[in-house]
Amino acid sequence: MRSLQIVFAWNVTIAVQGTNFAARNLKGGRIADISKHLDKAYENKEFDELADSPVDALEGLSKADADALHKALSIKTIRDLAEHKFVLRAQAIVNLARTSKKAATKVA
Repeated sequence: MRSLQIVFAWNVTIAVQGTNFAARNLKGGRIADISKHLDKAYENKEFDELADSPVDALEGLSKADADALHKALSIKTIRDLAEHKFVLRAQAIVNLARTSKKAATKVA
């Protein structure tokens, strides 16, 4: 089987084989355990279901936080958050900053 690595914003690397993208623990026969990043009610959901779950499914985000994100940026789901233009721009800026810092270190 081919393997693929996915890196999350939390600096968590998850190995995924084929099309098996479940977010279950290793006892469930799955490769990745991202349950510590999710509220308990969402720990055994598949990635496609998680993507369309409310942002407060993410550990550490409350219902009030989710309401504030919706009010300020029209973000309702994890997918909305991940694909939001401001989040993508912020990630690009940080990645470019890391890249330029590494390049400057190699030149020096």
